[in-house]
Order: sequence, then C-alpha cells, then structure tokens
Amino acid sequence: MTQTRAEMFHKNLGLTRQHLLDVLAHPERFDWIPDNAYVIGLPKNDRALFEANMKLAHRLALKGDGRPIILIPEMAHRVVARKLRARVA
Repeated sequence: MTQTRAEMFHKNLGLTRQHLLDVLAHPERFDWIPDNAYVIGLPKNDRALFEANMKLAHRLALKGDGRPIILIPEMAHRVVARKLRARVA
C-alpha cells in the first residue's frame, strides 16, 4: 500500500514527537547534534516510511550544502540517536 504525503507527514510528526520527548528527558544524549543539522527519523515498523525518509536523506546529501544529516532510528518506543555520515560518490 502506497502512503500519501499527508499520511507520511503525520507519521513523521509522531516520530518527531517521540524524539523531542526523549531530548527533553535526556538532553545530554543529544548535545552532539549540531544546531544546523537535518534530523531525519527512521521508523522501526514502517518500511515504506523508512524508505521514503532514507530517500529524503539521500536527496539532502546530494544537495551538498554541507549541513550534517542525522538519522534517528526509532527503537522500542524510545528514540536512540546515532550519527551516520552521509557520503555521496
């Protein structure tokens, strides 16, 4: 089933909410994320949204504006930040 842009937006809004709650609870875990970074959530149980968000990360990397791209995987109702460097050939 293909998701609409509105459905993906609302799901990404949920991921953002989870991330913000984790940041508020444990700000020290996220100090390393630069202020100007693109932060992209990667859902655990939604393959279509995961792939769409990875495509977004790829498009941002190709844009080449030098801003870091941070991928935030969703894990067990908690967001854990992991820094991945975008590499464009």
